[in-house]
Amino acid sequence: MFRSILTVLFLAATPAAALADSAGFSFAGDSYAAGDRPSITTAVSHDAFMAGNTLSLSAPVSGSAHLAGVTVNADAPVTGNLYAGGLTVEVSGPVAGSLSVLGNTMDVKPSATIGGNARLAGGTVTLGAPVTGSALVSARSLTLSAPIGGDLNFYGGELEFGPGAKVGGTISIHAPKAIAVPASVAPPERVQFAQLNNPDIAAQTGSGATGLVGGFGAALATNLIWWLFLFVVGAALLMLAPAAYETGRQVAGRHFWRSLGVGVLAFAAMLGLVPAAAFTIVGIILIPFILVLAVLACVLGYITGTFFLAQRIAAGLMPAEGNWPRLGVLALGLIAAGLLSLIPVLGWLISFLLTLFGIGIVVTVLFGRAGGVTGIVPVSAQPGTRPAQSWQV
Repeated sequence: MFRSILTVLFLAATPAAALADSAGFSFAGDSYAAGDRPSITTAVSHDAFMAGNTLSLSAPVSGSAHLAGVTVNADAPVTGNLYAGGLTVEVSGPVAGSLSVLGNTMDVKPSATIGGNARLAGGTVTLGAPVTGSALVSARSLTLSAPIGGDLNFYGGELEFGPGAKVGGTISIHAPKAIAVPASVAPPERVQFAQLNNPDIAAQTGSGATGLVGGFGAALATNLIWWLFLFVVGAALLMLAPAAYETGRQVAGRHFWRSLGVGVLAFAAMLGLVPAAAFTIVGIILIPFILVLAVLACVLGYITGTFFLAQRIAAGLMPAEGNWPRLGVLALGLIAAGLLSLIPVLGWLISFLLTLFGIGIVVTVLFGRAGGVTGIVPVSAQPGTRPAQSWQV
């Protein structure tokens, strides 16, 4: 597999592949296609990977298919699982495995029989294909006109049933208002309803998922584990990178707004890499790595931003010199930031700003150590002294 990735990266780096509107490549049974209007018209003996503007999968896939674009059309049979994401997604080919789709408008045609489970999240969803397993749907509106062998779990606003709708298991509906389920779809004793008081369907879906894995106790344990993970990572950075800490303290203390601005630019650049990479063959391979890098950068940014802001506040009360006081500041800062994140509406914005601030510090330190940053005094230039801190641009 590693040799396959290296070969794809090497060939994708050629000018012809990078500049082509649509290009394709096959290796070790896998097929790759990317560009403005990529398509796969030859049978795939293993997995298929596609990314671009308008995608068309019109040849059978013996393995799994991974599709990401603005408009996605999957017309061919897939022996494994089908993963698709786009503004508009249409699936008309049979899927022997499970179907996972994320999009605004999606239409699963009757010919797209689903051998496993169906997981659909979008705005307007039409499920017209029979599902052998269960279906989990989060949508503003869902139209079901096919049988489901297992359970149906729906989070959304509107749910309509067509003439062919039938659910063999339990129907769990989470919606702002009660939705009538015809007896031909499922008897009343197999229908459950829970009212959604918050119109944010995504948030309610997350709350429901948390309840499924154990309720309040599990949620509390998850938060504690997450806090411990952030603390351990932050503590390791403080212990292993003292020089970077000193430079970061100067950046945070003297260039707050500049750090925030750099963080915004860096975050925007990371997001821009995803659609930019999707138009080259190399992007199909690199997109998962880009997403992982973005997640790691956000985690590091959150820890960094929280710590240096907490240290700046604590500096007015008592100096945090030495490793143990700094670890205490880190712990208290993470707790305070976690509590602030619980504030309705503003909580996510506070966490986001802390992350951007921290990303800006990390980027400034990394590039500053390589090429020098105006306004930052090297630690070695003033031995035994602590740089003055002030909130300046």
